[in-house]
Amino acid sequence: MKNRLYFGIACTVTIVLTLSLVRLYPGIVRNRIISPLGSLTDPLTQQMKLKYYAWAPWWNPEDVTASMEKAAGRLSAVHPVWYKVNGDGKIEEIPARNGGEIRQMASASGIPVMPMISNEFDPERVSRILSSADLKSELAVRMVEIARNNGFAGWDIDWEQIAEKDRDAFTEFISYLKPVFNGTGLSLSVSVHARTGTADEWKLAKGHDYRGLSIYADQVRVMAYDFHNATSVPGPVTPKNRLEQAIRYAKANIPRDKLVLGLPFYGYDWDSRRGEPLSRKQLLERIEKNTGTWEYDAEALAVRGTYTVKGVKHIIWFENTASVTEKIRIAEKEGIFMFAFWCLGGEDPLIWESLE
Repeated sequence: MKNRLYFGIACTVTIVLTLSLVRLYPGIVRNRIISPLGSLTDPLTQQMKLKYYAWAPWWNPEDVTASMEKAAGRLSAVHPVWYKVNGDGKIEEIPARNGGEIRQMASASGIPVMPMISNEFDPERVSRILSSADLKSELAVRMVEIARNNGFAGWDIDWEQIAEKDRDAFTEFISYLKPVFNGTGLSLSVSVHARTGTADEWKLAKGHDYRGLSIYADQVRVMAYDFHNATSVPGPVTPKNRLEQAIRYAKANIPRDKLVLGLPFYGYDWDSRRGEPLSRKQLLERIEKNTGTWEYDAEALAVRGTYTVKGVKHIIWFENTASVTEKIRIAEKEGIFMFAFWCLGGEDPLIWESLE
C-alpha cells in the first residue's frame, strides 16, 4: 500500500511539474523542437544506417573547432561539455571559448546541440541532488529553461562514479525527468560506465542500472573506454576482449534502438608512476620530439608507442582510424548501429573520411 501511495504522489508531482513548465514555456510545445533521438522509436527509422555522435570538450578549443568542421557532415548530434552540477547541487555553466563557433557550425549543418551535464566525477553531488525533492525539481526546471533559451534539442546526463547505494534513486530521477522532457520536446540521453557483468567489474560502474535507465532515457550511451587509465598499468584504452564483454552486457540489458556505444579517440602516456590522458596529436608530438617509436597492434586494436626522457621509459597507447573503425565493425556485427566518440579534438583527422 505504501509503495502505491508513494507512486501515486510521485506521478502527481511529475504531472504538476510538467504542466507548470508548459505554462511557463508554452513556446516549447507550440514550436516543438525536433528531437534527434525521439525518432528512434519509429519502426520506419529503425534501420541499420550507422549514426554518429560526439562530445565536444571546452578545452583545446582550436583542435575541437577544427574537428567539428571535419565531422559536421557525419554527426547526428553534438554534445558540448558546457554544464555541470556544482557542490550545491545547482546547474552551472562552464565557459567555452569556442562555444559560438560550435553553435554556428552545428546550425549551418543542421546538427542538434545536446549539451552534456556532468558531476565532475563527484558522487556526493549526485547523492545531494537525489536526496532532495527541491533540488531535483529546480534542476529539471533550469534544464528546460536553458534548453529553451539556447535552442538546445535536449541533454546528455553524464553523472559518473555514482555510489551503488544511489543506483535506484538515479534511475528514479531519470524517470522523473522523462515526462518533463517529453512534454517540452526535449531528448534525454544518459551516459553510463561500461559494465561487463564479470567478477572483476569495476565497482563504481554498478551505480548505473542499464535496464532501468533504458526504460526512461531516449538513449543510453555505454562509455566503452578507460579500461586502462591514469591509475592502471599501461594498456589499450579499450582492449578487444573488454569491448566484447561490454557489448554483450549492453545488448542483454539495453534495447537496440536505445543503445549507443561510446568509443575513445584519445590515449594515455604512462611513465613509471601513472598515466596522462592526451589526444592523438599530443601523443605523436611527444614520440617525435623524443625520437620514440610506435606501431599498430592488430590484436589489441590500438597503437602502442614508447619513448624515453631522462632515463624514464614512457609507454603510450592511443587510437587511430584503423583501431576505431575495427571497433565499429565488431559492434556492427552485434547489431549496434549508433556510436558516440570521446572526444572531438582528440582523433585521427582521417577518421571522418572513413565513416559511412
